Amino acid sequence: LVDEAEGEEEEEEEEGADGKTSGLKDDAILEVGTKGSASSSKASSDLKSALGIQSAPESSEEAAAAPSSSDQWRASFYASKKDLPMVGSTEGFEEISDEILENMVQNYIEGLVWVLRYYYHGVPSWSWFYGYHFAPLVVDIVRKLDTAAKITFTLDEPFTPLEQLMAVLPFGSRTLLPNGYQRAIEEGDDSIAAYFPQEFGFHLDEKNREWRNTPLIPFVDQALLKAFCAKHEKKLTPEEQKRNAFGPAYSYKYSADSTLPCPATLSAFQDIAKCHCEVTPYRPPAAPENKSLSFEPRLLPGANITVPAIPVGFPTLYALPCATRVDAIGVNIFGWNSRNDSLVLTPRSGVPASEEQFKACVSQLLGKPVLIWPFFEQGIVDTIVTKFGEFSLLPNGRVNNTYYSNEQLQKQRQLAPARWRSRYAVECTDPNLISLKLRVMKGMERTNSGKIAIRYEDTPSRSVPLQCVLHGKAQQVLASRDARYVPRDAPQASDTFKAGCPVVSLQPGNTFGLCGECIEVEDESVRVRLGNLGREPTFSVEIANDIRYKHTFQSVATCARMLKVGPLCLTRVAGSVTFRVPREGNGFRKTDLGLQLKYQGRKLRMWEYSKVDSAGKWLFSEKAVDLMREYRKRYPEVWEAVEADSRKALYSGEVLLGGGAGVDADDVEGNEEWRAKIRQRVEEIGDWLDSQPSASVPLIPSSIESLSQECISLIEEDAEALERKEKVTEKKINASNLFTPHGVSAHAQLQWAGGASSPASADAMELGDRVCYVMDKGPVCFGSRGSVVGLTPMHAHVVFDAVQLSGTTLGGKYVPAAAFAHKFRLCICSHVAVCTVSHAAHLFSQNLILGKFSHGGNQKTQAADTAWS
Repeated sequence: LVDEAEGEEEEEEEEGADGKTSGLKDDAILEVGTKGSASSSKASSDLKSALGIQSAPESSEEAAAAPSSSDQWRASFYASKKDLPMVGSTEGFEEISDEILENMVQNYIEGLVWVLRYYYHGVPSWSWFYGYHFAPLVVDIVRKLDTAAKITFTLDEPFTPLEQLMAVLPFGSRTLLPNGYQRAIEEGDDSIAAYFPQEFGFHLDEKNREWRNTPLIPFVDQALLKAFCAKHEKKLTPEEQKRNAFGPAYSYKYSADSTLPCPATLSAFQDIAKCHCEVTPYRPPAAPENKSLSFEPRLLPGANITVPAIPVGFPTLYALPCATRVDAIGVNIFGWNSRNDSLVLTPRSGVPASEEQFKACVSQLLGKPVLIWPFFEQGIVDTIVTKFGEFSLLPNGRVNNTYYSNEQLQKQRQLAPARWRSRYAVECTDPNLISLKLRVMKGMERTNSGKIAIRYEDTPSRSVPLQCVLHGKAQQVLASRDARYVPRDAPQASDTFKAGCPVVSLQPGNTFGLCGECIEVEDESVRVRLGNLGREPTFSVEIANDIRYKHTFQSVATCARMLKVGPLCLTRVAGSVTFRVPREGNGFRKTDLGLQLKYQGRKLRMWEYSKVDSAGKWLFSEKAVDLMREYRKRYPEVWEAVEADSRKALYSGEVLLGGGAGVDADDVEGNEEWRAKIRQRVEEIGDWLDSQPSASVPLIPSSIESLSQECISLIEEDAEALERKEKVTEKKINASNLFTPHGVSAHAQLQWAGGASSPASADAMELGDRVCYVMDKGPVCFGSRGSVVGLTPMHAHVVFDAVQLSGTTLGGKYVPAAAFAHKFRLCICSHVAVCTVSHAAHLFSQNLILGKFSHGGNQKTQAADTAWS
């Protein structure tokens, strides 16, 4: 796989660290061997063995042989690296001598030891670094390994934060440094000027990206760097000096018993009243006394890779017996067939041979769960394709046998093996091949009766050869798998509700949607303590319904009839229309003169102006129609050009001068006067488009149904002014009318199937609905109330009444009003994480019947949406 990732190279891990470690002595010396000693030979032999290197026998004939092609390539390799800076040199070397090569190999072996020591024992040295821009060839490591000197490390002290920045930032990034350091660098301090060149070259390493080439900048002298920073330290502000010092390390751990308040450190956030976090000082473990470089590859205690104890998702070749070979079979890597060798696996598990065995296999597998090797995804067998036909299970439980022609049947049977061979280098070549069509597990769901059941795909999405599924031992593996994915009966109330666990009331009436905690369980009833906030506010419902009542969207055909243009012309002008505009002098440029109310290809729409209905058809609002009508009145030539040919990709700028002028391409080509007139006309149209209110409205994904920015700001304003006093009450509620997030795992992807145990149905949620966050984990506090301002197929955009730490601006698409610049309330929540406590559509129809919506509508929305009147 690595060989096939053309042009891609592994990023080397930086050999260093930036924290302070206690418990290590000043001189941590690691013995690898002393030059010329008996232990040196053994140490080098052990390291060669660990690296998988076999020592080649030396002979006088080989030494006297003429340079081989590999020797010539080796010489050219090092010759190509001569200009790279090295330790002790700022401009490279004229030639890489044996002495330089010995030092490089020594430094490289030190790097191997440093990394192993760092990962298994702790930081051996803060000052060590690899002083070259490339690694020596393995052949040179083997040649020089026997003469490698004793490796010693001195612990030293880590760089301070500002010293670390000085060590890695180039001259162009000096603005990230304190002002005192910046001025010294700009004035050219002689002590470090060589390490901050304003211009430098690159060593071209034949990389496929320019930024991957090596900059020709010398390695920083640590002593000079520290002296420079100490010299200018007095120029640091008190805040910079504080930031440049080392502080203690702390460990943060969840603790249910800890309930101390946590004050906010930033004014944008609120204090945490009950902080379940335990903070303790952290000290790294002391380095072991045994400093030998010993590493034994072994499984950690408790790990088991034997069936049926294989963890779900853990790939292992122990699950199925496989034959292996190395061969070039054209494995598809990133869309390209590999020309190199791949490790090819052939499962040894057999398939039935006789017709009786085939029938027995069908009865054993059809409709049964299996595990897909090697990651053990669970699926259920929907269809079996054999040489005797295709077998599938009907809803009534009977087996349906479909017969094909030999050619069709052979094609169906070979689909799965061909894909596994080309994608995974797994060959299944048995002549009695059986292919399985599987419906893969999507997650867990709760049924109306309260049972937790596995949820499979509705239609088969995976074709797998029979040899690549675990079916005989599947039940054993399923029995030992993660408890979150095991179907289970409806739990008893005492098993679900524990004292102190959070609950949400689903009991119809005044208590619906109230949050609280469980006190005790009595048979099938639960005594709960609920926080009653009184009547649910309706400001978001009123705002959303007012917009829904006053502003409707029309189809493209209806809008086209209103504007008396063709439907295709309207959709083109509403999106993107590109014109060819002459530049000053020679040449042309492309300019978009469309209204940009929507982008079909990018699936974007403009708030308040356009949207997509359930059938995927574009709809436009009254605002959009008024804008298009004004555009056509002011600049009819744009519409006439598009109307003449609505499918044209690029329109000529000459048409913008009007047909009456008699201008054509030949007149413009050499006439600077006409070219200037076209440019002037295009600038005039562009300025008019930029002056329209639509120019400042952001584009959002067409799958999002959302209120406008003005409406969201109005909801935020009402939420800011909202004052609700909680009144605690105790109630006894039937367990079937209570929901608790306690124990519900996000990994199980719980899907609500309706019934009393379902807080809300995603299909019933609408813009303006009041919702309550009902999960005890996630971005929002349990029990938080808010208003729905946006909906996607999977998520709801909610403006919560209280400021939230996880508040968002939807990637810059929503900009809070100036009054709420640092008070983020808008959060993205999964549909299953919120409970709908009021329904805007119901109130809308009720108020419409009662005549509560007058021509003026809601005063706030009328003021915010005067353009919609």
